[in-house]
Amino acid sequence: MISMEKVEKLRKHADISYSEAKKVLEETDGDILESVVKLEEEGRIKSPGSGGYYNSKDKYQSANTNSGQKQQKEREQQKQQRQEKRSSFAETLSSIIKWTGKIIDKGNNNYFKVLKNRKKILELPLTAFVLLLIFAFWLVIPLIIIGLVLGYNYQFGGPDLEKTEVNKAMDKFSDATKQAVDSVNEAAGKFSSRDNNRGANKDGENPDS
Repeated sequence: MISMEKVEKLRKHADISYSEAKKVLEETDGDILESVVKLEEEGRIKSPGSGGYYNSKDKYQSANTNSGQKQQKEREQQKQQRQEKRSSFAETLSSIIKWTGKIIDKGNNNYFKVLKNRKKILELPLTAFVLLLIFAFWLVIPLIIIGLVLGYNYQFGGPDLEKTEVNKAMDKFSDATKQAVDSVNEAAGKFSSRDNNRGANKDGENPDS
């Protein structure tokens, strides 16, 4: 049922009679806006100065358009953010790969040397030596210690490591190890000689004395 309030609003807005207003409202199911549009289309009232219509459909279309534009903008922003993240990740990955390549290149150009009386016994690329330390340290470390005891020297060589504090420290450590081994051997020799002298004295003693 069409209320008197709606009839009054439409009548004042369209400047039509009560009966005309009621009839149009009944035809548009009580929608005042659609009633105005219908009256405009039928030429019974003038349209706004812009030449448009008071159409609720246009209102919804405008709202949907604004909403669609907003969603499109949000999608574009999200796409741009994803592209920036991918670009940042790619740059980081590229930097890591370049850095790793430089390290491997230096490792292949430099080497670890094993010396005996200043003569080279073995030479390994630094990359291979590091891999051995990582994956077989339980074998490599004892061998290095045994080598020091046996008088072997260790040095790093190559364009980046030929003359470094590390080599000086390793030489000092090797010399200290040799001195310690020599001291132990000397002490063992004196101890053995003393025991031999004691044995000889006992054998040369006169049993009647």
